[in-house]
Amino acid sequence: MATQESRDIIQKMYVGYYGRPGDEAGVEFWATQLETSNGDLSAIVDAFGTSAEYTALSDGKSSTELVNLIFNALFNRDAEGTADDAATGLGFYVGQLDSGAITAATVAQNVIDGVQGDDVTAVANKLDVANHFTAAVVSGNKTYGANEIDEGQAVINGVTADAATVDTGKADADSKI
Repeated sequence: MATQESRDIIQKMYVGYYGRPGDEAGVEFWATQLETSNGDLSAIVDAFGTSAEYTALSDGKSSTELVNLIFNALFNRDAEGTADDAATGLGFYVGQLDSGAITAATVAQNVIDGVQGDDVTAVANKLDVANHFTAAVVSGNKTYGANEIDEGQAVINGVTADAATVDTGKADADSKI
């Protein structure tokens, strides 16, 4: 079994890329891949960023829409600033995307890696609830299917930097599983 540290890295990717908790088999598979690659995320980022699920969520979106999709999944808000101001979060990531410095496949991981301020707490809270949700699906002997994906997204969407949303999110997960 992969370490919790590796599982947490992968769980954050599920939240950032797909806006939902990971399924147990997926989290374990990718966490093991991370450990096998000595912590090199490049192949995993590519797999997440080119997956059918991510493509369906991001296809046809402008750079601004894509960045805001990821910011909303991770932080429940749009990126700060404007697309033409490189000193802001939105401007920085849109500029990086438009210049080719990062790709649509790598933008979510770049946002996760650059998290700071209150957003660190939001991601930590979402990670806590995502791990709880994944464990609840396993302990409830459920198959992680389309219904659980929708329920997981709904649970994660309610989690913010506010500590109270962690308890609410876990209770919501328990009631859905």
